[in-house]
Amino acid sequence: MYDTGINIIAGIPDLNLVIDVIGYYAQGKGREYVIDKVFEQNIYAIRTNKSRGRFLRAINAAFLKFLNADHKTIIFVLFRQEKLLHIKRFALYIQFAVNNALFFELSKNVFLKIYHSGRSSINNTDLVSYLYHIREKDPEIQQWSDSTVKKVASKYLTFLKKMDFLRGAAKKEFTRFVPDDVTIVYTIYLIKALGQSSSNILKDPYIPLLMLGEADLMERIKKISLKDYFSVSTVGHDMNIDLKYPFGEIADVIAKEYRPEAY
Repeated sequence: MYDTGINIIAGIPDLNLVIDVIGYYAQGKGREYVIDKVFEQNIYAIRTNKSRGRFLRAINAAFLKFLNADHKTIIFVLFRQEKLLHIKRFALYIQFAVNNALFFELSKNVFLKIYHSGRSSINNTDLVSYLYHIREKDPEIQQWSDSTVKKVASKYLTFLKKMDFLRGAAKKEFTRFVPDDVTIVYTIYLIKALGQSSSNILKDPYIPLLMLGEADLMERIKKISLKDYFSVSTVGHDMNIDLKYPFGEIADVIAKEYRPEAY
């Protein structure tokens, strides 16, 4: 269930490598094209073939696995776009959580809890303590050395810093990321495409990754629904969403209508 894939993904020097590789597959370029770009041309200046191979395998495991055809469609239609880079970056975060159980668990049970607690920062100790806690019951993590546990914790924070959710060196402070409307729209479509969503979107396990409190999220979704991306019905604290576009079209619709928002 758990693995150390976080270490490899966080070690990729430039997230554009991940975005481009997904984009190549989304455009139908195929494995040989990707191998040529990464290995033969080495356009990302990765020093050794061993590292190039390790990064590609990790990208395949973390970002190019799909739960169903709709999931693959909505990822590929986004990464075929020439723009919407900020949504692509956020989609990496969601996709990593979908495909890597440990990344999802650290995000849900450590990062987001501290983020919403009012603290201004998160540190390695927070994650190490949680990993030690789950190591008591998980036979896979029981095989990890203390140095491996600490490295996973450190690399998790490195990845979030690359996502611009954190800043700082020794002390990792929250940047207080606020998703714009189109990021929320795409994320809701992505979550629906997974085919696992509760009818109440607020109960979906991945919706907290938007980093908004429930009241703020409900308010934002109601506001966005006026833009005709989806319709919303609420009963008490339940919020049901009916999508208005196919999964294969939503990124094109967003790209056509998108104007940067100021917060």
